[in-house]
Amino acid sequence: MFRSRGYILCSKNFLTCSSIYATNSQSIVLDFQQFRNNTTLPAVTEKDYLGANKLTPPDDIDDSIPIKKYYTHERTKPLRLLEPANLQNDTVLQKDIIFRKVLSNVRSIEEHNNVCIKARKLYYDNRRQEGRWIPSLHDIEDILLKQTLTLGPTLDGVIQIKIPPAWSKNYLCSVDEFLIEIAKIYDCTAELACPDEFHAYTNFNISGPEICVRKFLAFLIQTTPHLKITRQLVTQTLVRYVSSERRRRRLPAHMISQPDQWTATSLLEYVEDLTAFDPSPDFLRFVHSPLSSDKTNYCVFIMNVIRRLIDLPITRTFFSRLAFHRAMNYFLRKNRIEFIRELYLKMDFIGIKCTTETYNIMLRASALKEDYHNFHFILKMMIRDGLRPDGRTWIAFIMAVPDREVKYRLLKRMKEKNLLSKTKTLQDVVEQLVKYDVIDSINKGQDHFTFLEEMNSKYGSKWLSVDVANRILTVLGRHLLNDRAINFLDYMEECSIYPDIWSVNIMLHSCSLSPNPLLALTDLLSHIKFRDLLEPNLETSRILFRLARITRSYNLAKVVWRYACLSATTTMRLRNQVARSLEKSLVSEKGYGNLVWERDIGPIIIGPRKQQHPFLLISKTSSDADEDQNSIWSDSEPKGPPNDNCNKRLINWDLQIFKYWRPSKPFGATIWLALQVDLEWRKQEVFKQKDLKWIINNSFYVQISEKYGEFKRIDWY
Repeated sequence: MFRSRGYILCSKNFLTCSSIYATNSQSIVLDFQQFRNNTTLPAVTEKDYLGANKLTPPDDIDDSIPIKKYYTHERTKPLRLLEPANLQNDTVLQKDIIFRKVLSNVRSIEEHNNVCIKARKLYYDNRRQEGRWIPSLHDIEDILLKQTLTLGPTLDGVIQIKIPPAWSKNYLCSVDEFLIEIAKIYDCTAELACPDEFHAYTNFNISGPEICVRKFLAFLIQTTPHLKITRQLVTQTLVRYVSSERRRRRLPAHMISQPDQWTATSLLEYVEDLTAFDPSPDFLRFVHSPLSSDKTNYCVFIMNVIRRLIDLPITRTFFSRLAFHRAMNYFLRKNRIEFIRELYLKMDFIGIKCTTETYNIMLRASALKEDYHNFHFILKMMIRDGLRPDGRTWIAFIMAVPDREVKYRLLKRMKEKNLLSKTKTLQDVVEQLVKYDVIDSINKGQDHFTFLEEMNSKYGSKWLSVDVANRILTVLGRHLLNDRAINFLDYMEECSIYPDIWSVNIMLHSCSLSPNPLLALTDLLSHIKFRDLLEPNLETSRILFRLARITRSYNLAKVVWRYACLSATTTMRLRNQVARSLEKSLVSEKGYGNLVWERDIGPIIIGPRKQQHPFLLISKTSSDADEDQNSIWSDSEPKGPPNDNCNKRLINWDLQIFKYWRPSKPFGATIWLALQVDLEWRKQEVFKQKDLKWIINNSFYVQISEKYGEFKRIDWY
């Protein structure tokens, strides 16, 4: 999402009045005339709709060759900066720049949609030539309508069951037979009730639709003798319960030790540890990993570990359904559909019975590809096994449908089936539809509070989640409405919904879409709540370094590089830019006012040569390495350009510093101080009056502390 072009969402055929916030205190309303593309496209009916494949469109496409997905970075020229003083005196120029930017984004959207339609049409044409039947949306919808039960009224804790003490250990300490997990299979909720006088964990309150509760109780009666079921006519004291979750270790897979004794619980915890941490390629380069630093190879390594566990007889018997679901959800996030199918076959080989959730995971994988043929095939497999679709099955179908009208029609069908009684199901549905609601609100000219009132009246009071908030922030960022995004963060805090790292990256990415990225970034970082959310990771480092390049903020780029090295989150493109800059740097030929980013950012990031590198202060190096270090960081300037070995050594020390050092101050606060220095230098015209040596010696530095030992603190210049 962040590597693609920045688009402002508009209607496909025309533009209406839209309010675009350029600064924190100025709103510009642009009245667009009806805008239509000169190219007339054939009408696409709902039955013949081919969908839009989620890929990045290439710039030039030849219809005679197959369409490929491009994984390379798009080269973009630095945006033209607008000074605040010039903006106040020339609003016509600002309107013209925003107008041209919106029209450019609209043309890009049209090209993207045309490419996606051609790609999907070519895909289905090839399948029809092979003699395969391609199901339509109506075929899948008819199956869902026939097989989905219409849920009745919801019973909220009025049914209480009492499990015999002899069976409590089986229902509370097992994995697949855990009572709460069994209730989820029947689309119910089991919660602890007020304990008995002698037995603490035997009473449970059952909630859910009436028909689901009946099936769940019928299962318990058949399997559990001496089970007591009562109907609570008097309201009892509510008991607050919190499910205990083990803190998962954040280590690469090859560094996680296997448990001493294999049980169903220990194997589930081991699989959770394998899939909990997603190490960066930079981190894998320096931890003596038995595999390449490529992220794809790391997923293959995880799958190989799971394969060995399944093949070993000692661990095969302890595999549970939850362990398979955990692994399948991990590979779903990585978009490795072939591994999900392999795990499904392994479940059948071991003899573990699949549930509706098992098929829902595979349906979501097909929905990401918008592959209706596989979606229809998996849905028929689920029905063949005697399972019925639930709310998450409908959500997967909504994900696979690209048409807005069809999505809202499916929402109406879900309401008729009473599938939105669960809060999680409601939030997942709103996640798929909220972007259309935000666009409609912007086109109507609604403010922040009117939009929230309309959402509460349409979906209820429990529609907001972190994923829904990220969709809203994405649309607001594309429309350059950063003020509304900040207000929405305050509303999230009122609802006890806290942003995640994707929320931060979305808002940072919106700054690059602005005609004045420096002003947008300064306005965003001026909020202390947003600065507290900043943490160094791969995507955050990439976005901030790109913003530093666009705005020519050298101190900001230096801080981003240092914190990325301290957290082992540097990207390959970031490392290549610094390495190429060091190769191009010629310190002896520098003059006043001729800073070039591609040439000078490397020496500025490496810093002045007046201290020993922090990596060598603690690491055990040889005497030859110490001599090389002293010669490189001497006070005397080199007579010629640095050689390749010297540059590689300097970068290599920076990249390995995370082993022994950590930052002393928060990332957001340091980023804000570095940006303030850049703004002050820009105001004083330092870049025009000072040479490169002065800028290197006076650039921003970072305070770091030891990870182990005496925990001493030093300044990393």
